[in-house]
Amino acid sequence: MNRISSTLRFCLAIVLCMTGIVQFSPDKPSRAYASADWPVTATMGNENGGPVFKINGTPVVPQFLYGSTMKIHANYVPFLDTINMANSRDVHVKFWINVLDDMAWNEQVNEDVFQRDPGAYGILRIGIADEQLFDLSADQYAVTERGLRSGWPSLASADWRNQLSDLVTDYIAWLKQQPYSDRILGFQIMNMDSGEWYFDSNSEARIGAGEDYSPPMVAAFRQWLSEKYATDSALQAAWNDAGVTLASAGIPTLAERDYSAERFFRSIETECKAIDYQTFYSKKIAETIDFAGDCSSRRPAGRRCSAPCTVITT
Repeated sequence: MNRISSTLRFCLAIVLCMTGIVQFSPDKPSRAYASADWPVTATMGNENGGPVFKINGTPVVPQFLYGSTMKIHANYVPFLDTINMANSRDVHVKFWINVLDDMAWNEQVNEDVFQRDPGAYGILRIGIADEQLFDLSADQYAVTERGLRSGWPSLASADWRNQLSDLVTDYIAWLKQQPYSDRILGFQIMNMDSGEWYFDSNSEARIGAGEDYSPPMVAAFRQWLSEKYATDSALQAAWNDAGVTLASAGIPTLAERDYSAERFFRSIETECKAIDYQTFYSKKIAETIDFAGDCSSRRPAGRRCSAPCTVITT
């Protein structure tokens, strides 16, 4: 698989998780199957030795234009002007931002984009952790070892997930009523530092190095340990700690997570505590991405509106 093909396949895996099901194979065309009531289908395949990106069966230029339409930067005219240049090169797939709490803003932005390019296809960036979206108590936010609160809710917060589900459901219901809904290919779900699902390595004033010592995350880690080890004795043997229990296990300190006797490698025999937390936290990020994508698959009264993304690699 060449570099271009790999990149495009990865991009589709990220952004099509709210409108359909993506299947990838190096030998067969990769498809993003839209659900029965989402009126657009994107496919990725290899033809004549190279990648071919199709929308509703028609080949399109496999290049994407990204522009910021964040509310804090209200002047997005430079992005609109760039659309004109992209059009001149037959590039019609654009990334831009919608928000979950202001449909009037979304309507203005979306209509401005389609006015510049009526033939555009959109991949909408959606932030799912902006503080103003939620009504959460302080203990539902991720915090560092020193008690500093990060800029996003804890990934393990059930309160945050419940509110997010309602917001996304309402947003998708609104979007499906818009005249350009058949021009929306998918969504890029944004969270954590810069919206790119990674944690800042500087914990001076925000989250750092994968830290989250909030009550929801501690509880989730202990549950994960219970499922992995089942008994206190098994946990104690793995961690080389006769005093730890499944009910009392804590998240490793920053010093414990930074240390490695082998520098680039960790010892299962002596550093399993840090290994367990980093494995758990990575899985929690992936599980949260799945959850956010699945939020779009529910309508009010439990009716389904689109399938969550499934990525199949062989």
